[in-house]
Amino acid sequence: MKNQNLEVLKDYLNSKTSYFLILSGNYGIGKTHFLKKIAIPEISKAYNPISGNNFKPIHISLFGVKSLENLQAQIILSILPIKKRASENTLAVLKPMSRIGLSYLGVKGFDAIESGLRGLLTKVTAPYKDLVLILDDVDRKQDELDIKELFGFVNNLVENEGVKAILVAEESTLASNENELEWSKIIEKTSVRIRFKSNTSLAIENLVHQLGDETYQVFIRSNIEAVKKICEGNGSNLRNLQYALDKCNNVFYNLLEIFKSDKEFERLKEKLLERILVFIYAISIEYREGRISSHNMAEVMQEMSSSYFDHNLLMDMFDSNISGPVEEKQTANKTFSKEAFMGSYYKDTEFVYDFNEAILFYVVNYDVLNLSKLEAEVSKALFELGELNKPEYKLMEQLYYPNVWSLSDKEYVEKTKQILDNCRDGKYDLKHVYYTFNFVLRFDNPLNWPPDELRKELISSTNKSINHQSFDRNLGMNIFDIQDYLEESRSLQQDLLEINKSIKDAKDSKVLDTLWSYFIDNTTAFIEELESRNSSNFDRPFLNNFAPKESFEHIRKGKQENILAFCEALMERYTHTHINKGLELKFLTGFKMMLESSLEKDDNGIMLKSILAESLKKINAILGQAEA
Repeated sequence: MKNQNLEVLKDYLNSKTSYFLILSGNYGIGKTHFLKKIAIPEISKAYNPISGNNFKPIHISLFGVKSLENLQAQIILSILPIKKRASENTLAVLKPMSRIGLSYLGVKGFDAIESGLRGLLTKVTAPYKDLVLILDDVDRKQDELDIKELFGFVNNLVENEGVKAILVAEESTLASNENELEWSKIIEKTSVRIRFKSNTSLAIENLVHQLGDETYQVFIRSNIEAVKKICEGNGSNLRNLQYALDKCNNVFYNLLEIFKSDKEFERLKEKLLERILVFIYAISIEYREGRISSHNMAEVMQEMSSSYFDHNLLMDMFDSNISGPVEEKQTANKTFSKEAFMGSYYKDTEFVYDFNEAILFYVVNYDVLNLSKLEAEVSKALFELGELNKPEYKLMEQLYYPNVWSLSDKEYVEKTKQILDNCRDGKYDLKHVYYTFNFVLRFDNPLNWPPDELRKELISSTNKSINHQSFDRNLGMNIFDIQDYLEESRSLQQDLLEINKSIKDAKDSKVLDTLWSYFIDNTTAFIEELESRNSSNFDRPFLNNFAPKESFEHIRKGKQENILAFCEALMERYTHTHINKGLELKFLTGFKMMLESSLEKDDNGIMLKSILAESLKKINAILGQAEA
């Protein structure tokens, strides 16, 4: 199949013209890739009927270019071949360009710098009229380089020297800085506009081909329809896709290594890895387009994690001065929205949302890939996937779209009654309880259930089976309003979210009890794990639940050097993890008071007194940072 963009460029090269082309298209859709991998090699082979030689393309990015002088220098350097001796031919080629550039800038006297150029220039391999000047990233130039001056400079080269020129940009970005009518006049006088036509399938295949490793290529190709669907929904932005594929590569191979002996992973990995790929791709787009950053991580976690977090706690938990590389398109006024996120990537699709905190932090460069947390979260996802193979969930699948359309009215009513009975028996998780509510009421409520009575029935049966329920951090993202029963569906959502939170609170209480027992029974190991980035038990603030006095007295009963080791571990904890020390301030302040009180005692030995003093310095340093 012919490449339409390439055919347009060939027509331009083969025509007698006095204008330049503007190749316009959205960010990241493959314009630069097309130029480097397809257009420039073809242009280099194209015959110039005027000179009898092949065309000689030079490709220059205007990203960050501030002036015509900068551009002039880049053009000169680009056409200098790597030869050992200078030539009059080179000077003959550069002289007209330099005269045009300098005269356009109001500078005279090219002859005065000619002798300096002679010492730098080497033999050029083509006449001047063979040059095809390709200026990329025109919309990313510095504001100091006036667009009218740039167009005038290029137009002089085209009209006076026979240069072919192609400018590549997102035209709407350039036009936004000019009056619309004035912009149209500038364009009409100097150029012809063509819109870059992106072949998404071909572009994705080229990216996948460049991934290198065959195992990863096979995985991506097995999910190519999912990749293509998200890519097209993102305006075929290939830069975002490339970023996502790079991030997914690392996650992919770490998971293969972590679960290499896990038979359940091997059985379910296709479904699991597809969910992870979709989540990484979605987060990558949100991050690179500025809707997720370290500055709004609290809000993002609040939205994405079933709304069970205390918002003020989260605001303290994420330190806003931590940030990864900033995509040039990020802006502070963009915000993250659960509804927009789910609508863009999950709602009305076959994709299943599965939140993974370790992956979120890694993709947005908030943290390294925490392998311990990754393993814990993926293990939970594996368990949940395994549960879906049970008969009651297989029954539920028959009522999903489009499966449900293969059922008769009678079959639909019978299966709906069955899932309702399963809910009464406590066989479904919270998300599927909500789905049951939807399935019973849709299609004009064939069972004639009063909506609010149905809600009460489902909540009653769920509360009876609460000891068999698990906390679902994805719940808030996976239950949507039911428009025909908006009030009742929102009431049920709230009921289920409250049950979900109560399950989490009970789980957290057990975890804290476990941590305290661990601290008492194995203090040295506890201290070592306290500072670890990869500990799934210590990756959230919990020390405020420990009593400072009992904690200090317990450490002191053991090895005295553990007092200092504990304080050093605290410093490492707040320096090398994302945990905000402010969330454990009550414990830190109380522990400091215990150190001060102990130092004042007269019965301390020399060594213990030294340890207490050094420990107090560490705690004061931590608190000083917290107060700052």
